[in-house]
Amino acid sequence: MQAAQENLAAVQAGKKEAAQALADARQNLAASREALREAQQAVADYAPEVEALRSDAAAAAAESARAEGASEAAAAAAQAAMQRDREAAVAAACEAVGYEQRRLEEAQRLAEEALAAKPDRMEEVESSYRGWLDALAASLDASEAALSDAASAAADRAQGGAAGYVSMTVPRRELDVLPQEPLTGENSRSVAQLAAVRNFFILLNPGRFESRAAYLAALRASPADLLIIDLYYGAAPLMRREVARLQEKPQGGRRLVLAYLSVGEAADYRPYWQKHWAAKRPDWLAQPNPAWPDSYRVKYWSRPWRRILYGSADAYLDEIIDAGFDGAFLDVMDAWQTFQ
Repeated sequence: MQAAQENLAAVQAGKKEAAQALADARQNLAASREALREAQQAVADYAPEVEALRSDAAAAAAESARAEGASEAAAAAAQAAMQRDREAAVAAACEAVGYEQRRLEEAQRLAEEALAAKPDRMEEVESSYRGWLDALAASLDASEAALSDAASAAADRAQGGAAGYVSMTVPRRELDVLPQEPLTGENSRSVAQLAAVRNFFILLNPGRFESRAAYLAALRASPADLLIIDLYYGAAPLMRREVARLQEKPQGGRRLVLAYLSVGEAADYRPYWQKHWAAKRPDWLAQPNPAWPDSYRVKYWSRPWRRILYGSADAYLDEIIDAGFDGAFLDVMDAWQTFQ
């Protein structure tokens, strides 16, 4: 941040120097105009003397012609030639003066355009630097937050490890991406029970993946001992052969794959949801969760909800079993607090 502020100070100092240089250029342009006027006046003052000299030269030529016995016509012709030469010389001089004047006028126009554009350009440069400083500050804040999160995650893992828990870092609250950091305790052993798990991850919302194939490929590539995922991708549940592929770790060995199952909340995007519940909710369906508006607390002891979860061919838990999952990850187990 200090270096960036120094850069901004340097830009502002440069702006002052540029303004002074423009002022000097304007003074030089005024001096050039004055010099042009003086040159034009000198030409005008010198013109009578030049004309007198040319007249004398013409007269001398005529006299010489007469003295040599030339005819009056020859003398007149010589004088006319001198006159044409004089007019051509004057025209050439005027053209040269006009060219210089046009060149100076063009230089003045360009200088005035530069003078008009420079303040805007300097403001643009300063605005650009300020934008860069803001972006740098935001990047520094994000880096500090990331470092803080990393330190917090490391502390959580250490505390969990000391207590006998296996911890993980959640990249996003929505649980829709895989963590980028390396897994702790990666191994090629086969895992048949939770006590043997050394690492895991949870991904419940696969909508960020471009396709079902891309989603399953990302899951298969993970070296984790335990995957906690949703039964569904879009409107279709995972098939037994797909789950079987997920149970193979890429580095060798078998892992556990659990399906997410909420027992304390019902969600309006689940296949069991009835459209008419939006207008009139059943008595066992309570208020929505403020943190997740599409999820509703349920009276988990009610018979209709229990039938949705298990005990029939199309119940949620029965679908999980049919798909070949190793078990279910039960969520919202604290729903009792809503109704106590």
